[in-house]
Amino acid sequence: MNFSELTYETEYPLGLSPGLFGMILTIWEIITIIFWLLFSLQGEGNLDIALLVGCVPILFPFVYEYFRFKKFGWIIGALEKVVSSAGLTKEVVPKHRTIFGYNAVEHGPIFKAYQAGENKFMLIFLPNGCPNATIDLLPFLQAELPQYTVALTERLPKKYLIIKKSYGKSLTNENYN
Repeated sequence: MNFSELTYETEYPLGLSPGLFGMILTIWEIITIIFWLLFSLQGEGNLDIALLVGCVPILFPFVYEYFRFKKFGWIIGALEKVVSSAGLTKEVVPKHRTIFGYNAVEHGPIFKAYQAGENKFMLIFLPNGCPNATIDLLPFLQAELPQYTVALTERLPKKYLIIKKSYGKSLTNENYN
């Protein structure tokens, strides 16, 4: 797991495909049940241990999300609100929820963020066939990140420089290089 860079796909906000996770979880549960039944036929089956082993795949997304939100939680929350406010996603028709509890999305942008220095982050916007791809995201990002200075550095692809405001210090040209 690379936690120095964030890839936020609006189709999979938790960073995991619900279909892939469901398939892995189903296969794991079937194998766990088969082994529990085989051990039960020999008289050594223990349902408590089988249930604990069956819960192992569920722990991986929790650990993944913990470390992801620990480093990039502040920008993930802001991006969720920006995507919602700007109308950048197209939900599937008919609407339905995934196993993670959010509405399934047909088309949505991809955001890539990485640390560009101390208290500096670079955010790259990739439209990926989303509606309203030409909308200016700068006012939305500035509104959602009031404790940061947000500036557009490149137009294709759109790259935003996000700098944590340092109160009492003035910004110079070196801060944007």
